[in-house]
Amino acid sequence: MKIKYQLFLGFLFFAIPFTSAFASTDISVKCPNGSVVGSTIDCEVFVTSDIEISAVSTKLSVSDNLEFVSFKTDSSWQGNGDNGDVSLYTYPNQIGEIKLGIATLKIKESNASRTGTIYVKEVTFYDADFSDISGGSVSKNIKILSNNYDLASLSLVGYNINPNFNKGVTEYQATVDSDIVVIEASPLDEFATISGVGRKELNSGENTFNITVTSEAGAKKIYKLIITRPKKQEENYFNREDIPNQALETTDNKELKPETEKNKDSKLKSLLITGYTLDFSSDKYFYDLEVASEVEKLEIKATSNSEKAKVTIQGNDHLSFGKNEITITVEAEDGSKSTYSVYVTKKGNVCLIKSILITNYDFTFGCNQYDYELEIGMEDSLNIEVIPNDQKTKVEIHHNDHLKDGDIITILASTDNTNYKYSIKIIKKELASSNIIHDKKFILIAVITILGLLYFIGRYLIRKKNFKNKENIS
Repeated sequence: MKIKYQLFLGFLFFAIPFTSAFASTDISVKCPNGSVVGSTIDCEVFVTSDIEISAVSTKLSVSDNLEFVSFKTDSSWQGNGDNGDVSLYTYPNQIGEIKLGIATLKIKESNASRTGTIYVKEVTFYDADFSDISGGSVSKNIKILSNNYDLASLSLVGYNINPNFNKGVTEYQATVDSDIVVIEASPLDEFATISGVGRKELNSGENTFNITVTSEAGAKKIYKLIITRPKKQEENYFNREDIPNQALETTDNKELKPETEKNKDSKLKSLLITGYTLDFSSDKYFYDLEVASEVEKLEIKATSNSEKAKVTIQGNDHLSFGKNEITITVEAEDGSKSTYSVYVTKKGNVCLIKSILITNYDFTFGCNQYDYELEIGMEDSLNIEVIPNDQKTKVEIHHNDHLKDGDIITILASTDNTNYKYSIKIIKKELASSNIIHDKKFILIAVITILGLLYFIGRYLIRKKNFKNKENIS
C-alpha cells in the first residue's frame, strides 16, 4: 500500500506541472509598418491568455527617435497608463485575446536610425485568485519612412540650364539646337525614385518635361524643365518657289510677311478659391488645402496670363474623404501646357460609426480610416455588425457574399448631409492542417491527463475508505 501511495504522489508530481504547461499568458503589440517624421501612430497592446486574467501591469518605453504621447485603455479595463506605466484591472475576468489599449507615439527627427522601437517590459499578470504570473517582454519595430522628395542634381548633357540648379527651385529653362537631348537627375535621398529623365526628342519651339521625384513615403515633387529648340528661318517664312502662280497673283504684288507667331504663355495670372486663402504665385505649381467634411466642391476661379490660353479644371466634383487632387491645366495658343495642382484634404469631423465588429476576427476600427485589409479563412461571407453613433445613421453593407481573395466589402454610412464609405479588402489564406492537428493533439493529451488524475484520485479515496472500515472492524 505504501509503495502504491508513493507511486501516486510521484505521478501527481509529474502530471500537475505537465498540465499547467498548457496554461500560457503572453503580451503583444501591433503597430503600423512605417510612418514619416512628424506624424503620430497608434500601437495596439494585446494580452493572450488561456487562463482568466484579472489584472495586468507593465512598462511601455520607446527608442530615442520616438516620443510616447499617451496610452488610452480599452473600455473593458480600469486604471491608466500615464507616462507608459500601465496598471489595469478588470471585472469580470477575461480570457483569450484581450485588448489592453492603444499607445499613441510620435515620430521624431533623427539621423541615427531609420527604425523606431516600442518596448513592453516588466509584464506581470494576475489570475482569478490575484496570484501574480511573471510575463516576458516584447518589442515592435517601426520603420521611419523618408518624406524627402528633393533633387540633388538636374542637368542636360552638353548644355546649361537656367537658373543654376537649386533643390528649392522647380522650374528651369534651356536652349538646345538639336533634335535629341539627355536629361540627368539624382535624388537627394537614396530611398526616393525619379521618373521623366533620359533621352528625349525635341520639337521646334518649346518642349516641357516634368521630372517627378517620389519619396519613400509616397509624396511627390515635380521639377519642370522647359527646353527651347530654335526654329529655322525657313520655317517662319513662305517660300515663293513653293507657292502656285495663282496664289502669288492674289497677293497684289504685296511683300509676303512672316507667319504670325502664336502666344506661348501657359501660366496663370491668378488662382482664387472662395472661402480660402492661397499663397499663389504663377511659378508655384503645388498647393495644399484642408476643407471641412461637408464640402463636396470648391468654387475655383483661375485666370490665365493670356486671353488666348485655355484653362481646364479637373477633380473638383464630389470630393471624397482623405486626399484629393484638383488640377488646373493652362494650354497656351501654341499648344504648350502648364499644370497647377491643389491637394485638398477632406477630414471627417463627425464619426457616424462607433465600431465595426466581425465575428471570429480581431478588427480595429477608426472612423477617420477608410481602407482596411482582413485575413480570413475559407468562409464565403462574414458576420459583420456595424454599430452607429446615432439612430438616424443609415448603414449599408455590400459585396459580403461569395468572398474571394482580393474582394472588397464596402460599408456605407450616411445621414441627410454626410456620407462615409469604408472598404475592407479580403485576403484569403487557407488554415494550415498542421495547426489543426496540433490543436487536436493538445486536446487529446489534456483529456487523457485529466482522466488519469481522476482515476488515481478515485482509487486512492476508495482504498483509504476500505482501510478505515477494516480498522473499525478490528
